[in-house]
Amino acid sequence: EEAAKALAVHTAYGAARMALDGEQSPGELRVQVTSPGGTTERALGVLEEHRIDEILSDAVKAACTRSAELAAEFGEN
Repeated sequence: EEAAKALAVHTAYGAARMALDGEQSPGELRVQVTSPGGTTERALGVLEEHRIDEILSDAVKAACTRSAELAAEFGEN
């Protein structure tokens, strides 16, 4: 569990640093690490099948709506 946590955190950190410091877009970086027929490609296929893009979009919209509701409730714009 400890090793899995460290791996996940450092992978995310490294990816974020590459996106922040590099000239390539996150999408271009993703293409570079996705081997045809590999594990990342398989995982992305499952996410696409389950329409993860729509789920994430709906989640962000819900958060924005709730943010506006809370701002109105507490008198902030």
